[in-house]
Amino acid sequence: MLHADDLGGGPVTYALLILALSGATAVGIRTAGSVLPVLSRRRLLALAITVTGVALIAVGLVPDTATVLFLAVLAGYAAGVAANTGHVLIDQEAEEPRRARTTEHLQATARLAMGIGALAAPLLAAAIGPHRIGSGSSVLAHGGAAFTLALVGALLLPVAALVLAKTDDRAGVPLRRDLRDALRGSDPAQAPSPTGFFLALEGGDGAGKSTQVQALADWIRAKGHEVVVTREPGATPIGKRLRSILLDVSSAGLSNRAEALLYAADRAEHVDSLVRPALERGAIVLSDRYIDSSVAYQGAGRDLSPTEIARISRWATDGLVPHLTVVLDVSPETARERFTEAPDRLESEPPEFHARVRAGFSPSPPPTPPATSSSTPARSRRPSPPSCATGSTGCSRSPRPR
Repeated sequence: MLHADDLGGGPVTYALLILALSGATAVGIRTAGSVLPVLSRRRLLALAITVTGVALIAVGLVPDTATVLFLAVLAGYAAGVAANTGHVLIDQEAEEPRRARTTEHLQATARLAMGIGALAAPLLAAAIGPHRIGSGSSVLAHGGAAFTLALVGALLLPVAALVLAKTDDRAGVPLRRDLRDALRGSDPAQAPSPTGFFLALEGGDGAGKSTQVQALADWIRAKGHEVVVTREPGATPIGKRLRSILLDVSSAGLSNRAEALLYAADRAEHVDSLVRPALERGAIVLSDRYIDSSVAYQGAGRDLSPTEIARISRWATDGLVPHLTVVLDVSPETARERFTEAPDRLESEPPEFHARVRAGFSPSPPPTPPATSSSTPARSRRPSPPSCATGSTGCSRSPRPR
């Protein structure tokens, strides 16, 4: 109310400010999932807090009512995105038994902070009072409410920096490049095969993909279907030669871009000579790794752009994506204990690399999976379910390669 009065608008301006802030916050909460979907959610949280802070500073310093209303909408929307993203990340990180209690505690803390802010802000504004800052033709003349809003915005900036420093899952990768890639566009278009059924199992090294692929293949074959079991890299004669280059420890020092292109070359040959012909004759194809692995390993693990990696794979495969992708999730520490042979070039990477790869397979929290007999959590990525050519129940088409 005090800031609305300083702007010369009275009760009408006050009502519009409240509507802009509260309405935009609600919209931000509801639409946060669609905001820059290819950007790391942890980085989005820090970015949303930063935008909120900058917008509040501008709200306090700009004297024009129409501009202030626009900035209030921006601040409210960014705050809503930050609130939803933070809630999603907490749900993702908290253990299932403690998730509800943690959420309730944070909601109570947020309500308490809002109440204290509502009481303290007018007192702080009154204590600051009107001031004129500047000299000559550049003078900022505002009331205490304006400076209070600017102060709150300024305090949010170090909070955003702290959030990014403590939670960033893309350390070493410039934020500006990730943001540029996110603004450029989302994942490439997908085109599942109209015949057959293509299922890809993804996950880090030691997650149990090969074991699960073989068990699933045996079960499907027992139902009378033709099953083609394959893998990346190395499922074709040319692919085996590429695999020896990619995974042999003697290839240490291979540049990140060369590594990404070699994987794309293997995938192009794999799809053209094995996967697509099998799908065209109506077979069920089970692949140990596909596009998601490149996005996770070369995009998240290496200092490369996940968006560009996905685009390279789209071109290499002529747009073919699985009908269903299942991600097997296991911690790098547990996976390392499962190794029974000397680690290859990628398995020998440091723990930080494998932690980034694991995060790359799960940029957003997955739905709660149904109970399975495997001890490894499995996450499936599924779109709205059309009918499957194989007649299998529960089949659906993958929404996008990640």
